[in-house]
Amino acid sequence: SRATMAAGGSADYQDELGGESSPGDVVEALKRAFVNERCAPDLLPHQDDLVNDVKERINEQVNLINELDESQTLQKDLYNMELERINYMLRNYMRDRLRKITKLSLHLANNAEAQASLSDNEHEFVTGYVNLYQQHMDRSVWDAVDTSQIPENLKDISTTPSLLVVPKLDAHVFCKASEDLDPIVTGTDDEIKLDAGDVALLRYGLIKDLVRDGRVVLT
Repeated sequence: SRATMAAGGSADYQDELGGESSPGDVVEALKRAFVNERCAPDLLPHQDDLVNDVKERINEQVNLINELDESQTLQKDLYNMELERINYMLRNYMRDRLRKITKLSLHLANNAEAQASLSDNEHEFVTGYVNLYQQHMDRSVWDAVDTSQIPENLKDISTTPSLLVVPKLDAHVFCKASEDLDPIVTGTDDEIKLDAGDVALLRYGLIKDLVRDGRVVLT
């Protein structure tokens, strides 16, 4: 289900940290999620637990700043700089997801597997966005012509190939292995072996599952 898969994406983050996490661990996890989302051509599973942890850290940082004495100007400035950095990554992580969701809206609306990467709020957004898109097409196209001889299914934007945008899984991305990996088959007789720390330029479709498992990060 959608909720199960989204939770799975977050579970990888928690497993990677191994229980209790420090503020630095959470920020590094956010950085990885932000870069992965920006570089991946498809929509990665929403990191529910990570986002919640980041928001909690932000609140803690704000409270810490408010508790500092007015004479502790340098500390306040340093904490505020760190707070701005965290907010920047979180905002852009969410903005990148919204950009992809808008672009891939019809694909997401009709693909149960792809929907599994959406949060509940994102799922509601996709539904509303596609409905508005359909209403726009109805008003600007179908209401202006005689459609009495046109089957209803042809008026549905979700069945119009020219409007459907799908992730470009053949796009090449730079990736870095987080651990020693089994050989990756890149062609009929070709394969590449990546050890921890190795960087390569590969077709995204070859490493899609490795990215989601956290065994490979995009750069």
